[in-house]
Amino acid sequence: MKLNDYVRLVFINIKSTKMASVLFLIVSIVILFLGNVFININPNYSAYVEKVFKEDVDMRTILVYKEGLDYESTINDVLKINNVVFSYNQQFNYMNVKLDIISNNELGLNIKPATNTFSPTIIMGRGLKNFDEMICPLYLGKVSELKTREDLISMKKYLNKYVNISYNSYEIDDIRSPKVNKSFNKTIKIVGLYDNVLSSESYNECYMLSEELIKMVDESQDVYTDNFLKDNVVQNTGVFTNVILDDVENLKEVRLELEEKGYVTTEGASFDTSFFNKLKNISYTGLIIILALLLFVFLIFISSIVKNTKNSIALYKLFGFREKELIFIMSFQVVFLTCLAYIISLLFLLVSVGVSNSIISNYINYSCLSIFILPFHEFIYMLFILVFIVISSYYISRSVSKLQIRRILADGN
Repeated sequence: MKLNDYVRLVFINIKSTKMASVLFLIVSIVILFLGNVFININPNYSAYVEKVFKEDVDMRTILVYKEGLDYESTINDVLKINNVVFSYNQQFNYMNVKLDIISNNELGLNIKPATNTFSPTIIMGRGLKNFDEMICPLYLGKVSELKTREDLISMKKYLNKYVNISYNSYEIDDIRSPKVNKSFNKTIKIVGLYDNVLSSESYNECYMLSEELIKMVDESQDVYTDNFLKDNVVQNTGVFTNVILDDVENLKEVRLELEEKGYVTTEGASFDTSFFNKLKNISYTGLIIILALLLFVFLIFISSIVKNTKNSIALYKLFGFREKELIFIMSFQVVFLTCLAYIISLLFLLVSVGVSNSIISNYINYSCLSIFILPFHEFIYMLFILVFIVISSYYISRSVSKLQIRRILADGN
């Protein structure tokens, strides 16, 4: 028989088992779709966690404190520790400024120091080269009130453009009502943008070369009046310093070494992975259940089509069809419906991922999250399906072999 004859018989078989075939197709689409979801949860989870740990500078920051040390002594001491790439003082190397492109004065913009070894991961533009340059987040906004992307200020249109920043030094006679002593303005070029990895928890932080930022901080030091100094005894009991590591994996080791030196340490940020670990376990359990259910549906469907087409099988045998040919026809029916179900489920998955990413990208809480489908996992998933088809073919072979023409004719069914 030619291949087109086999194909014609397959479609005749599908037509004769129309109800079972349609039901199998629908159930398989749902099961294969869910299986695809479960098998892609883990790589998405892993990529998200890696992005958080690798790209969020706060994840590899340690806040340290030790009594009796001044700033210079602290910096010199902590920089001797392996895996420490940079250190800056929370009070003196960290500025709050106003940006001329932002009309809302309540929107705080902080500038942090950066070096060649310490800066956020840039997704647009380039790194810092000159003192009059700055790296900013992809979006700015008042974090406490943010809900969607529409609430943010996109910095894309300001990339490679000059903006003005302003900052003040204050004369402090009463801590509750400081007066502006001097005002400063500086023209800065925005040369790079980075994504807010944990944007629902992070601030609007830009970065400048540390040397230039130190100069700006020095010139904008607050002036305390004699009255304030008389009423408030200011003592230098120690310095809080931010220590930046080369890799988050060295966090525990460096913290231990700092604490052995007498420093009090606190991690700059923490990331709770418990929910994602539970999600990971659910995905594995769900995938096992889905695969078991898929195999069960395969076997039920085969039993159904063998039962409903046993008269046709008897006739085929009387007309001289060999068992191998009958097994091929029925197996091809299963393969065809399974492939059709897989393609439809994959299309549903692709559409769902596209819609989900569109929705997620509009919510600042998940600005760094992007769902994707990993080809390698899809390949593994297809191998599982192929194994089930082989098992089904074996089950078809056994079922067809058990069918006796005399018994079928005698039963009249």
